Amino acid sequence: MSKKFSLSLVTLPVELAYRILDHLDNFSILVSARNICTRLNTIIDSYYPYQTFTELDLKWQSLKQKLFESLLRSLQTNTTITTFELGGHLLNNTIIQELGYVLQRNQGLTKLTICGGNRIGAEALRYLAVGLSTNRTLTELNLGESQFGSAGVSHLANALEKNTKLSILCLAWTNIGVEGARSLSNLLRNSTTLTTLFIGRCDIGNEGARELAEALTRNTMLTQLDIGRNGIDAQGVKYLADALSQNKTLKTTDLAQNTIGDEGARYLSNALNNSALTTLILWNCQISDEGILYIASALQYNSTLTMLHLNENRIGSRGAHHMARALQKNSTLTLLYLGANHIGDEGALFLANGLQNNTALLELYVERNNIHMEGTQYFINALETNITPRKLVLSTNSMSRTWTDDLSHTQKTISLRIEI
Repeated sequence: MSKKFSLSLVTLPVELAYRILDHLDNFSILVSARNICTRLNTIIDSYYPYQTFTELDLKWQSLKQKLFESLLRSLQTNTTITTFELGGHLLNNTIIQELGYVLQRNQGLTKLTICGGNRIGAEALRYLAVGLSTNRTLTELNLGESQFGSAGVSHLANALEKNTKLSILCLAWTNIGVEGARSLSNLLRNSTTLTTLFIGRCDIGNEGARELAEALTRNTMLTQLDIGRNGIDAQGVKYLADALSQNKTLKTTDLAQNTIGDEGARYLSNALNNSALTTLILWNCQISDEGILYIASALQYNSTLTMLHLNENRIGSRGAHHMARALQKNSTLTLLYLGANHIGDEGALFLANGLQNNTALLELYVERNNIHMEGTQYFINALETNITPRKLVLSTNSMSRTWTDDLSHTQKTISLRIEI
């Protein structure tokens, strides 16, 4: 008479359970096998492939509502996943409320990204804010391209004032406006953890810049601020520059695609005399040779800035001359971006002369500047006696095969790497 065996999850040998799990992917284990019983949870937590399941990317996935809700319930007790990315197409108020519960109870998640979350309105963000106010593990939150507006960011800022862990916040491409900037300004006055804030393309304008500037005079934690393409002109930059002169912790500021012009460049040059900035991004800011004169004059005495981005401005050979004079005295700048300007061969000559005695600059980007073989040769001649390794990126027109071969040989004999 044959014997019948009955196995249950309570008595199932661990090795047999592992063999069953071997036939499931980590996502299926998380959604279907977790939270059935305490013993199975213990077995799953000790299953090595599951222990390495640290990132969950659903940006481009399509999940049915019930399956997604089951996933979020499992995440409440999950301790392996540290990075969770999902697309806004998956969201509705019910899902976002469940996500808020995850933030309240999960003890392992450190990074949350919701891409293209155009379904996140102010009410939905309130659910997330409740979870964020008590969360103690999340360090990075990305809610870019959302439509929660100033009311939503008010919920968020209020919650983050209670949060003691979040250090990176990205709200780029949202419509928070001046009122949203005011809410973030209040947050910056009180936050003791936030170090990085991305709010590019948020329509804050000059008034929003003033709100943030007032907070920066008191904040001692923020090290990186991105406020590119926000409709900020010279007046808004003046507010920020005044704040930068007082702030000694902010290291990186991105003002790209704001119409700050030469007047704004003058205000920033004053700030460079006193600020702690190491990176300044002024890409496509309508700065001409006059504005470069102000910045270059400040660089002669600045001892903190290591990267300056000036691509796609209105810099000609005269502006290159101003910058060259700064390079002769500056000893800290290591990366300089001057691409897509109007420097030409004459400007290349000025810059090359400026590099002759400079031992700090390691990378110079002058692509799309109408620099020909003549201008490139100026750089090579100037650097033949300078032993500092260099990277030069340029676009050279009308280059002959013979000249290309000579250039290749030259790069082998001097410490210069040219990318064309």
